[in-house]
Amino acid sequence: MAQQEKTAALSVSDKIAKGKELKELGNAEYKSAGTDSKKLTLAIRHYYNAIAYFSGLDNAQFQALMPGQKSAPLSDAVKADVEKNIIACYNNMAACQVKLERWERVIVNSDQVLKKAPSNAKALYRRGQAHLAMNDLTKAENDLQKAAELEPTDSGIKSELSKLKKRNQEYELKQKKEWAGMFDRK
Repeated sequence: MAQQEKTAALSVSDKIAKGKELKELGNAEYKSAGTDSKKLTLAIRHYYNAIAYFSGLDNAQFQALMPGQKSAPLSDAVKADVEKNIIACYNNMAACQVKLERWERVIVNSDQVLKKAPSNAKALYRRGQAHLAMNDLTKAENDLQKAAELEPTDSGIKSELSKLKKRNQEYELKQKKEWAGMFDRK
């Protein structure tokens, strides 16, 4: 039996358990990775696969398409648990991508979190980091300010805001020099 067929044959509770197991494997890889790109990539793979197990479980239309599955709709508590785990996986993938300096992917994964949880400070912080690394200072400032409002004592957010302030000052100084030179020419 192909892997997809095996997965489709699992009950909803088995899929949730497998998703949580994969998320924990990702967490273990992330914690032991440091800056090891192979371990970080493996952690990302675990999180991605966990999301695959969680995705669609709260969708009644999707459940109706599952062969041989006659399950009742998910309770609100189970839906909330699935959603919480999906958000954690996307946030954790973004954390791995930050360490790998894959800024576009940080933004994509953070956007997935923010679609489900617009006030998620970690996702705003990481997306702000990515925008700052990509020199999009306006977007970086928007995200980091929102993150700081949500988590005013977070030292990581404060550090990124400090970097942003310095980068803005450097940019303004550069602009002043460029404009000053334009009017001094004869």
